[in-house]
This record gives sequence, structure tokens and C-alpha cells, in this order.
Amino acid sequence: MHGVIATAGFVTGLIARFDFTTLTPGAVATLPGGLLLTRASSATVQTATDTVVTSGIGNDVARAGRRVTADLVGLLLEEARTNSHPWSRAPNNAGLSAGSGDTYPLTGQPSPDGTNNAVEVVVTSGNLSKFALTLGIGAVSRVGSLWVIKGPGSGLYQASNFVGGSTAQGSAVFGTAGATWSRAITPSFLFTAGQNVGLITNDGRAVTYTGGENVARARDAEFDLIQWETGKFATEVQVTAGAAATRAGERLRYPTASQLVSHGRIAMATSVRPKGAVTDYSSNMRLFTDANDATTYAEISCTTGQVIVSIGGSTYTTPAAMSWSPYDSVNIWVEAGGGVQHTLVTYQVNGAPTVLLGESGTAQGNIPATGALDLLCSGTAQQFSSWITALEFYR
Repeated sequence: MHGVIATAGFVTGLIARFDFTTLTPGAVATLPGGLLLTRASSATVQTATDTVVTSGIGNDVARAGRRVTADLVGLLLEEARTNSHPWSRAPNNAGLSAGSGDTYPLTGQPSPDGTNNAVEVVVTSGNLSKFALTLGIGAVSRVGSLWVIKGPGSGLYQASNFVGGSTAQGSAVFGTAGATWSRAITPSFLFTAGQNVGLITNDGRAVTYTGGENVARARDAEFDLIQWETGKFATEVQVTAGAAATRAGERLRYPTASQLVSHGRIAMATSVRPKGAVTDYSSNMRLFTDANDATTYAEISCTTGQVIVSIGGSTYTTPAAMSWSPYDSVNIWVEAGGGVQHTLVTYQVNGAPTVLLGESGTAQGNIPATGALDLLCSGTAQQFSSWITALEFYR
């Protein structure tokens, strides 16, 4: 785990290692070492910089993927999210709100998932394409994402996550699409309760939105797999065809916790690439949860970045806090329980020196470990949405 356990004082040997970097990107029929994943919906997964798998991933099918080809492959674990864009593969659909100066010359073009669903979207300078609109949204952050490639035109694009009117505000992402597919993501934006907000696939206007280009120009690119979701970071696309679609929250677990817990004590190393920064998550991110004892867990605070370790109601909170940027490589070490006067938490980002977050001199009790151990989640909630590259447990 690249030095994460260098300061661990009570470790004597490896119990189990789950290495996800050797998984083949896409659907995963069987997870290593007897791990189990459940999800009450279908899903998709990005497998490289320019490819996505959108079929064959039904209920309870695990996913292996990566954001860019250069990254290690990881097991994907995600919270529940809803794609509010009703036509993820049809930005020209008549059911969307009307644009101006927009045309859709090419349809049925090759897509990043190997199908033929991409659509060319052309807008003249100062105008905009058709867009998804939601009325009276609550006070929530929204993020838009879409796959884009250069077609026969300029390849210029700008996607806008917006609220209109006299006090126009929002966020946008712009650029020139390349010859291969890539995913563009708008910065998240916190809207005000009651606003009518939308996502514009291609925006030819000069915008002052966060991340946008304040220059009006004609834009012409091909798009597919559009997503508009509540949250501060983008998750894997959920395909829609006429209505919003939800991907259920995932649960990763080891069915026999006693095999990962030694003498009532846990020593766990976690390697992940988080999808968001610490404060981008909407709930505390679990590292582990005893499925049969709600008072036994370790989690990262989404407001402070501190790690909270609770065993049987005895709680230790690290004095120091974690910090990372989206897509960083993060290693975390937690060692606690067993009636030992030593609860230790360290972490490491992008191979930098290990940082001690806290070391308690007060003993915590035994972890009961009578059932399953949830990993990076608590049931179907509190997921540490990320690509997991490895998990290790020591005695």
C-alpha cells in the first residue's frame, strides 16, 4: 500500500488482500476473494479515456473501470444518483425545450460504447441548442456531463448548467473536441430553491458562468450519453430514453467479517481514487461498517475531513483532517479495537509521505464481527464513491 502502514505498531501479518487492478474493465462476473456487491438497478462504466460499457451490467453486476486510460483499473463503487436529462442519447428530441439557431445534421453516428447513437449539434453564434429543463428545483448542487467528439465541423462545444432570466447564473465547460471521444463535465453549481434550471448541450452564447467562455461563437460537435445530476461530482452515466433514470446505491461487503478481524481488532488499508474532494460528498464516507452492529464503523467526515472510528459506542475522532482533490490516488490506514490502547489513522496522497491523522492512547473494545463487514459503505448508503484499486487486512 505504498507506505501507508509504515507507522502501524501492532501489525504482525497479512490476512487478506483484494487487488482490483487486475480486473478486466467492464462488467465483473465474480469479485476476488469472495467479496460480494449488490445494486438494485442496472449501470454503466467508463473503461478508458474514450470508451464506455452501457450494456450487460444488470442488477448486482459489479463494474471495473477507470477515468483515463493511464489510470489503474479499479472496482467502481458509487452512491445512488439520478440522471434528470430525459434523452441522454437524443439532444435533438422534440420533448426538450426549444433552442435557437440550432441544427442536428448527423444522427446515428458511432458512439463511445460501440453503438451508433451520437448526434451532431450545431449552433450559430449567440444561440443555443435544445435543452433539458427542470422547474422549481430545490437548493441543491447540480453537475452536467456529456461525451463529445469532433465531427465534420469545428469541434467547438460549450455545455451549460444554468438558470436563466435577468440574473443568469450557472456553470459551463467548453473546448474543442478531439478526434476520439472524451467526457466533458461542467463544474458543479449550487442553485437557489425554486429556480427553473437546465442543461444546454451546446451553447453558442457568451456566458459568464463558472468555467464558461465569455465569447459568442458558432459551435459544432457530436454528443452522446448526456447526464444531469444532483451532486458536486459526476458519476457514471445512467442511460435515459424519455424519462429520468436512477442508478441505485451499491453495497460492497465481505460476508464473514470474523475472517478480516483479528482478536476483535481491525487493521485495514484502503487504496482509492475518489470521484470528488472530501467536501464534495453529501454524507460521511464509510471505510468499514460492521453489518450487525451499527455502532461499529470508521468514516471520513464530509465537512471536516477528520476520521471517526467508533467501536461499540466508544468513539475516537482524529485531531488532523484529510484533504485530496478529485481523482487523486489516496491510501488510508485504520487500526483499531481489540481492547488495545492504540487507535491509529494515517493517509497518503499521490505517493507523498504518509501523514499521521491521529493516534489515540485510549483503548477501544472488541469488534464483534459476527456477520458481514461492509466495505466503503454502510449497507446501500454512505458510499465512498470511488475507483477502489486495493483493500488489505492485517492481524
